[in-house]
Amino acid sequence: DLFSQHPAGLKPAEFFSDSTMQLLRITVAGLLLIANAQAQTPWQNSLKPEGKPATRLTVVEQGRAAVSICIPSHPTPPETKAAQELQHWFKEITGATVEIKSGRVGRNSISLTTDPKLGDEGYAIAARGNRLTLSGGRARGVANAVYALLEEDLGCRFYTAESIRLPKTNTLVIAPVARTYVPRLKIRDPFYACEFDPVWSLRNRTDAPSAPVPEEFGGRVDYANMFVHTAAQMVPPDKYFKDHPDYFAQRADGTRSTAQLCATHPEVAQLVIAYVRQTLKENPHTEILSVSKNDNTEICHCD
Repeated sequence: DLFSQHPAGLKPAEFFSDSTMQLLRITVAGLLLIANAQAQTPWQNSLKPEGKPATRLTVVEQGRAAVSICIPSHPTPPETKAAQELQHWFKEITGATVEIKSGRVGRNSISLTTDPKLGDEGYAIAARGNRLTLSGGRARGVANAVYALLEEDLGCRFYTAESIRLPKTNTLVIAPVARTYVPRLKIRDPFYACEFDPVWSLRNRTDAPSAPVPEEFGGRVDYANMFVHTAAQMVPPDKYFKDHPDYFAQRADGTRSTAQLCATHPEVAQLVIAYVRQTLKENPHTEILSVSKNDNTEICHCD
């Protein structure tokens, strides 16, 4: 079809040799075979945990909730959010609303609780009899436990905001494998368009400065606008260069340049410290600040 639109009316053979055309035909045929094979292959949960299930818990039976979601009497905002997320996805999967209860944990329950020993984002999944416990660290740990259960044990997938895969059933039985996990990396940042969405980040357990998960949902690693290349931000040339050129880098010829700071100047150090302290004061939820050079290859040549 593409060639038929060509103004010269050229044919494929006029562009490609016989051997090239044969290779193209083989390639296209191979791709079609692969696509067909993939279409015939049943979906598998490649993230399913290995090990013996800790219990078998019926969550919904024939469209009716068989358990409740239990949270503490005075839940933290992340605990409340995690419970709401679990309730929401159970309803999407089964059509049934699993009630959220606060206070005493009863029989046939899924209990959500914070465990400071798991840090900020670690989580644990444990079960005994007809009780399942999802515990997590102070920040997003409980939500991470919920989404680990949904993704790994139940096979849910949250590829994008528009592409979500859920098992659909009116009888949901969970057979979770008991486990504990604490992320080794504080920053887990895929850095592509859909992961900038805080909802996507929460569901997929990333922790990225570019995904502004609200603090009441557990927050994120936040730089308070001091990400990288911050020298000119901390000691602005338009504010200081005229009266204090010695705050800035000395070229090899002895002149001064705003390309970098003079990192050994004691007054520069004090300005930077004051800027960092003020930034932390104005942004109490900040976890990390970058005190770093400007984005170029210049250096200071002072003694």
